[in-house]
This record gives sequence, structure tokens and C-alpha cells, in this order.
Amino acid sequence: LHGLIAGTTYIVHYKRNGIDTTINGLVAVGDSVVIGNLSAGTYSSIYVVTTGCPSNQVGPFTLTDPNPPAAPVLTSNSPICTNQTLQINVTSPVASSVGTYNWTTPTNAHPTGSSLTINNASILDSGNYIVTLTVNNCTSNPTSLLFDVHSRPLAPVVTSPVVYCQLQTPSALTATVLSGNTLLWYTSSTGGVGSSNAPTPSTTNTGTTSYYVSQVNGYSCEGPRSQIDVVVNPTPVVGDTSINVCSGTPFSITPPVGNGIPAGTVYSWLAPTSFGLTGGQADSNQVSITGTLTDTTDFQQTAIYNTVIPKTGSCPGLPFKVSVIVNPGPRVIYTPGNQAICSGSNSASVSLTSATPNVSIPWNLVNAPLT
Repeated sequence: LHGLIAGTTYIVHYKRNGIDTTINGLVAVGDSVVIGNLSAGTYSSIYVVTTGCPSNQVGPFTLTDPNPPAAPVLTSNSPICTNQTLQINVTSPVASSVGTYNWTTPTNAHPTGSSLTINNASILDSGNYIVTLTVNNCTSNPTSLLFDVHSRPLAPVVTSPVVYCQLQTPSALTATVLSGNTLLWYTSSTGGVGSSNAPTPSTTNTGTTSYYVSQVNGYSCEGPRSQIDVVVNPTPVVGDTSINVCSGTPFSITPPVGNGIPAGTVYSWLAPTSFGLTGGQADSNQVSITGTLTDTTDFQQTAIYNTVIPKTGSCPGLPFKVSVIVNPGPRVIYTPGNQAICSGSNSASVSLTSATPNVSIPWNLVNAPLT
């Protein structure tokens, strides 16, 4: 309204669509009073009052709403997996400084702005996102976007540890995968690039090696990793050995720990092959190879334990051979036999012999107080 006195306070009266309206306390700036936020309609009988004196009336005139802004156009990174970042952007129209984008989310939140970001999105964030643009109190038609947040699969079911003996032939690792999912294999608990090929562990060296596996569903959502420990236990390696013993004397062979023989190694064996020997027996899971062999001949004999199997824990090694050389106790033959002679007479010469090679025969007189 123009033609007023600057700084003067006015009461404004008007009719909108025939209904009286009064606005108090409007101060003229320059020669004008501005009435804002008027709705569409027909305005008539418009006048002002100051100090009880009314002005002339003006009107009627008609206000109409301007065209609403265009509906927003959206882009998004849908679909995503849980715990990823949800992002929706308005690409057009670009709102002016007096325009506002108003959102309604599946969780009934009402943010504003030309973009929408949700960190660590969950299944609850799946659904329709609706946005409108309001400019000068005029609101656009709503735009709706369906956003999909897919769940991640559980960690695969695995068997751990997988135990091998050193140098045992290994098999590719396995895990139970849900129907429609695929497996990814890793050598670390986090990071790295997964392989769809299951690894075959090495059994060359002893120790524990860890592998990791996850499963990926049809939406390319990868779940957590399961750990599989592959334990390679040592396998004993023992060389052939031999020992010399006297007939009827117990023997014991304990291969020293080290150089391919782990601590705790035990031994099993079958009865030896031999000729002219008795006492050879089989035994199992003993820390030493033991026995007592008797030579029933006059000559050196050898007992051969052809299949002595070492074992450490549950890991058997290759069989090795133990040779036990048994030396007989010599048998002395004397001729002639017992003699009876008169005191002062000479006895017949006594010959002492043995069939056992390399025998020395010492002798002395016993139980005879004679000179």
C-alpha cells in the first residue's frame, strides 16, 4: 500500500473473498506498508487507519498462486549392503536460496537438503524415500525413490583345525556355503583380495597356518570371515642302525632326539628275522627298541628288525631297519674227560678247544689242596 507517511503505525483492514481481516501495528517504510504471505483470492475494501482516521478504500483485485516448482529428479547408489553408506542426490531442479527440499524416509525421519546420506545403513533403511521442493510457499509434486539395503550372509561353517602330518598329501580346504552364495578365500583376517579358488595348504614345513573364508550372496554382499587353522605336525625320519650284544644280554636302542627325530617319538616293530636265535618279539609304541636275544649256535648271528616304524603323535614315519648282532657265549670242549691218578703221578694231557672263533680259554685249579 503506497501514499502513506513514513514511520507511522497503521491498522490495515481488508476483505478476502468477502471475509473481513484486520492487521494491527504495521509501520510504514518510506510511503509504503507491505503485507506478506497473502494467499490466493479476491481482496476488496482495503484501507488503513491511523489516529482513528480511516483512509480511502481500494480494490478489488485478485491474487493467484504461481506455478509450483518441478518435481525433484533423484539419483542414488542403490542397492547397497548393510553397513555401507546410503546416498541419494537431487540432480534437478537446483533450488534457489529460498527453496527447500523436504524428505520423508522409511524410518519416518524428515531431513532437509539437496542430498541425503545415511552412514552404516541397516535393513530398516530400505524402502521409499520421498522428497518435495518448496519455493515461495509453493510445493512441487513429490518424487519417490525405492532404495534397497540388502543383508550380509553369515560366516561360512568350517572345520578347524585341519591336521596333517609333515609331507602328507593335502587336500583343498572346504567350507559350507548357503545355496546361491559363493565363497571367497583369504590369507588374512581383514583386507586383501579374495579368491574363489579354495587353497591347498602346504605340508612341507611344520607349524600352524591360518586361512580365512567368507561367503557372498546374490546381491554381492559379503559376510564376515571364518578362520581355518591348518596344523602340520612333524613326521619322524630315522636312519638304519645296528648294535652288537652278547647272547642273552638285554639291549636297548633309543634314537637321539634331533636331526629329524622329534621329542616324544615312539617305535613299533615286528619280530625279527633270524637264524639260530631265540627271544625275538614284536612290540609297539615304545620309546626304545628293546629285546633279549639268545644265540643257540656257536657262531655270531644277526637278528634283523626289517620294519621298525617311528611315530610322533599321530604321524608315522617311514620304516627303518635295526640289525642286532648277537655274539655267542663260547662252549669249551676238553679231552680226555675226568681222570683219577695216584699222588705223585702225572695226569694225561687235557686238550681245551671251542668251536667258537677267536676264543681264549684261561684256566686255573680249584677245589684241590694239592702241590
